[in-house]
Amino acid sequence: MATRLSDYCTESEWSKIKHFADGKETPFLVIDLEIIKQKYTELMSCFPMAKVHYALKANPGAPVIETLRDMGSNFDIASIYELNKVLDAGVSADRISYGNTIKKAAHVRYAYERGVRLFATDSKADLQNIAENAPGSKIFVRILVEGGETAEWPLSRKFGCHPDMAIDLLMQAKLQGLIPYGISFHVGSQQRDIAV
Repeated sequence: MATRLSDYCTESEWSKIKHFADGKETPFLVIDLEIIKQKYTELMSCFPMAKVHYALKANPGAPVIETLRDMGSNFDIASIYELNKVLDAGVSADRISYGNTIKKAAHVRYAYERGVRLFATDSKADLQNIAENAPGSKIFVRILVEGGETAEWPLSRKFGCHPDMAIDLLMQAKLQGLIPYGISFHVGSQQRDIAV
């Protein structure tokens, strides 16, 4: 099946991209911030009660962070590098979650010292790590879900715990002085079948 440009943008949008690209050395990436604004607004209109957390790993470019910051987005980070990028862009720590379930004690402490109070977990060891290095923080437990088979990059074998274990982790969190905040899941990146 041939790729059709019209499936991705209008002729006017393509002309704008082409004009910008003329004379640039390849490879390079063109991001239309207006489309990011449009998609963020569309997502928020579908989920008006939700707090959207943009996963910085998708694109940590300063213009993207600044655009989403100004629109009120929250951010999900997976590393100290990403945390620093968001903080350097002027995002307050109360708008950041540390969504990586595999993190060093020093990184948890670093994030906590900079004001991050929302952490993901999926194991007893990681929960203990958070309790020791980010006392009193909110935690959410990442659970395993079906549907990863249709993703380009399935993550169900890498992150998450069984739902029964999630209940245990949430109870343990409370006993360790943490605040059970909820659950999350990740079926993988580039999902090809949204019906699953």
